[in-house]
Order: sequence, then structure tokens, then C-alpha cells
Amino acid sequence: MLSNTMTQRCSTLLLLLPAPAKRLAGFLLTVPGLLPHPTSTSTRPPRTPLLGIFDPQTRHLSNSCPSTTARVKKQSRHQQRAGATSCPDLHRDFASSTTRVPHHNQHHPTTTTASQTSAAMDLTNPSDPPPSYIEAARSHGLRLRQSAPVRRGPLPLELPLLTHLATKRVILASASPRRKAMLEQVGMRNLEIMPSEEPEDLDKASLGPEEYVQGTARRKCLSVYQSALAAQEDAAARQRKAASLADVVVPEEPALVIAADTVIVTRAGRVLEKPRDEADHARMLQHLRDTRTHRVLTAVCVLAPKADASHPGYEMASHIEDTEVRFAQASDGLADDVIAAYVRTREGADKAGGYAVQGIGGMLLVEKINGAVDNVIGLPVRRCLQLCEKVLFRQGEVDEDEEDDDA
Repeated sequence: MLSNTMTQRCSTLLLLLPAPAKRLAGFLLTVPGLLPHPTSTSTRPPRTPLLGIFDPQTRHLSNSCPSTTARVKKQSRHQQRAGATSCPDLHRDFASSTTRVPHHNQHHPTTTTASQTSAAMDLTNPSDPPPSYIEAARSHGLRLRQSAPVRRGPLPLELPLLTHLATKRVILASASPRRKAMLEQVGMRNLEIMPSEEPEDLDKASLGPEEYVQGTARRKCLSVYQSALAAQEDAAARQRKAASLADVVVPEEPALVIAADTVIVTRAGRVLEKPRDEADHARMLQHLRDTRTHRVLTAVCVLAPKADASHPGYEMASHIEDTEVRFAQASDGLADDVIAAYVRTREGADKAGGYAVQGIGGMLLVEKINGAVDNVIGLPVRRCLQLCEKVLFRQGEVDEDEEDDDA
């Protein structure tokens, strides 16, 4: 505490200070408990901790503090009255920094000043000038963020094939959203979906499962390619007749066409495709359970125009992927009522074999898979990329597998 003599000396010095310093000193002298008032001859008691949680003299936290809300309100009103009488300009700046602190009862919010916020942020020196809460947080090394950080996915896959196709017209001759999603996941993001309208009417009895699925995929691929060329020629003819070339847009020739077909082959060699109705769906899954294992065949066929335009004008390559799937048994929990419940989910209604290995069916029905899992989903992606490289960058070459097939 300052003595009365020192107080008088401080009052004398105030007359010698410039105007801004006079206003600041006059305001500080009016803050309760900070300094004795220049005109007062009494000695003030020790200052009460501002927030009632820290004593700057003993440097200890106190759990038995008086009501913080009532004391802060009383001190705030006293400071406003004192500031208004002694230093109106500084008081106006001080009052403009008053902030509202959220309270658990919204009907009785607590008002605190910027100096109180500073005291709460820096307990070691409660009389520091009141900084903004962002500056105070940064000075104490506290990180401020408005929301959770954005989680970035993996970096894109960089392959010469994907870089080459990034600006080309690539057609997926399938309406399957799963095949589209898998190709987009590896980097083919400019896919044009054009499902084949060719009927799948090859004779299953006269053809084996491999010949049937490969023939169907080839027919889909060639049909979509020819439809794209026909649409291009039609657009070019309409453009020639149009008054302005900008009225009709002629699509470019497809750089690549991808087609696929998937079937289920039972242990007896019977080919299963999509279920016709709910009863057929249940019978199909019960048969796969009772026969224990089955095969999933997916034929992938890709086509690209020939660079030298030689006959037949395109390069085509295909591959058949074979995966063995083992179903659970009734004794393992796959009873008829469980199958009926799965059928009612409609998850496998549009899929060959009537189940989705990437969904509930993979957890409920499937016990084991021997081979490529993405083949069971509908597209062996790695084999598909290999075929795309062949028809684009190695045209005219004959693989050993194709020589064996011809023999």
C-alpha cells in the first residue's frame, strides 16, 4: 500500500504528465483496490482476487471464495461510475471492450470486462493490460480452431495408363454402380456410362460357363462401341446441316470401352444370374448354402480403336477371373429364416447369385473366399487395368494365354 505522503506526491506528478498519461493514471487511481484514491487518507484493505479463484499474494487457489458473479457485477458497476467521472474518454474505450460470458442459466448472464478476462488468462500477473482473447490464447500457446480438421484421403494413384486416359473419352458399358465406383477409386474419374442394349440370350446349355460369360461380355463391349460410333456419325451429319457449327456438338471417338459380365456357377455346373423374384431369390441362396461352395466367373472385355486403322479397326482383349466362394451352413447359423430375412433387405436382388459380398451378405452368408474379392463384387480391377494397357499401348501383340486358347 502507498502511504499518504506518496499519494500526495503522485497527485502532484499528475499535473506534470501529458494529457493521455493523465487520463490513464486517473483511471488507474479510480480502480477499487488497485491504488488509494489521491484525495483519500484511509488505507484500503488488500485487494480481493478478481475472479475469486487465485490470490496473488499467497499464490494459492481458494475453494471458499465469495460469490464471483455478485462481486464481478459490483466491481463492474463501480468501475463504470468511477471511469465516467474521472476519465470519460478512457472509460468509453474500456466499456467498449466489455464482453458477455456464457452462463449455465441464460436468464442471468454474467458480465465480465476485458481486464477480468486478462486476469483469468494470466494468473501470475492479474494487473496486465487487457488483451483480446485470441492474443492471450496465443501468448499462452493455446491452439484455437473453429472446427475439426479436414481428413484428407490417400494421394491419387499415378500410373501411365491413368494419366493417358485422364483427358480421353472412356466408356463403361455397364449400369453397375459397383463397377463404376471401383474404377473411379483407382483413378478413372471421367467415365461415361453407356449400358449395353444387346440381349443376353446366348444358349447356356450349348456353351460352358466360361464361354457363355466371355461371349456375353464381348457382345456388350462391341455393341456399345458401335453405338458410340453411330452417334458420332449422326451428330456430324446434323452439324453439317446446321446453320452454325456451334449448334451441334460432335462427340469424339471413344478411346476405350470397358465391359464385364458376372455369373455364378454351382457345383453341378449350373449358371445362376440375377434372381427373378423374391421366391427365386430365396431358393437360389438356399441352394448355394446346401451345395456349400460355388464359383464366381467375371469376364472383362476392353476395346480401343487401332492407331493404324487396320481391319477390323479396333483392338479387343478379354479375361475370365474365377473365384471360389464357400457359404455358411444351417448349423453355423444360416437357417432358412435368416436367408428369408436377408432376401427382404433387397440387397442382392440386382446381383448375380443374389448376394453382395461387400455388404450384409458378405458378413451373413459367406464363410470363405478363395481368389480375388473384387471379382466377387463384379470387376477384377487389376486384370482390367492390364487389359487396358494391352489394347492401348501394345496393339498387335499376342499373349501366351491367347495362343493357348486358339490351340
